[in-house]
Amino acid sequence: MRRRGLPSVREEASAKSWRSENDWAIYALVAAVGALTYTNSLNGEFVHDDIPAIVSNRDVNGENPVTRIFKDDFWGTPMAEPHSHKSYRPLTTLTFSGDILAWAAVPIPTRKTPLLRRRKASHAAKLHLANLIP
Repeated sequence: MRRRGLPSVREEASAKSWRSENDWAIYALVAAVGALTYTNSLNGEFVHDDIPAIVSNRDVNGENPVTRIFKDDFWGTPMAEPHSHKSYRPLTTLTFSGDILAWAAVPIPTRKTPLLRRRKASHAAKLHLANLIP
C-alpha cells in the first residue's frame, strides 16, 4: 500500500484561499436565513408564549425579588411545585427582566435582544459551516 505524501505549501495555500473567498457567501446565507425567519415578528404584539413568559411572569415584570429568578422555572413557577414546567433558563429570564425594566412592556425592543443573541449564534454556525467545507 502506497502512502500519500503530505500536501505542498502551495496546495494548502490554494485550499485556504478558496475557503476564505467563499466565507462571505456562507456568512451571508446564514445571516439571511436568520433574518428572514425572525424579522417578521418585530412589529407584532406579544403573543402565544410571550404572555406567560414575559407579560404575566412575576419574575420578569419585577413583582418578585430578583433572587426568585434562580429558584423558579422559565415561566415563573417555583421549581419545587409539581406543576412546574422544569424549564430552568435564568439567563433568559434575567434578559427579559432587563428588557422590561429598560423598555417597559413594548414588544419591539424586547424582541431585539433575542435577535442579537440569534445573530451571535448564526455567526457561530457560519464558523462551523466554514470548517466543514473542504
